[in-house]
Amino acid sequence: METATMTNTMVVQQAYGHFGSGNIPALLDSLTDDVKWHEPGPKEILPWVGTYNGKQGVGEFFTTLDREIDFLKFEPREFIEQGNKVVALGYMEAKSKKTGRTSATDWAMVFTLKNGKVSNFQSYNDTHDGVEAFK
Repeated sequence: METATMTNTMVVQQAYGHFGSGNIPALLDSLTDDVKWHEPGPKEILPWVGTYNGKQGVGEFFTTLDREIDFLKFEPREFIEQGNKVVALGYMEAKSKKTGRTSATDWAMVFTLKNGKVSNFQSYNDTHDGVEAFK
């Protein structure tokens, strides 16, 4: 699909599809060059959290995520679009590759788009269960 004919929700859904299939280069292509990517939590326990800048930084985020986590479920369930923002609501279950313990959480992810590409990402989830599984 060409981004010129896609709604903002469709761009985000396509990015989730790339994530689900492991096509991180295609996901990165859906981002602006100066994207800001924010993932909450205590970095000393969850090494992928923090703020990442630019496609290279977001690529590092996904490399760390892949090294640390096996996703058992990752389900975007609902999308809400208003103007240049898309909110995705979903659920995930993950297993720590280091400890073997699992965590589960509902989540909300907010995407801001500019010219058909994601320019800002902010994740919201309960990190307590993740911290317990990964420490």
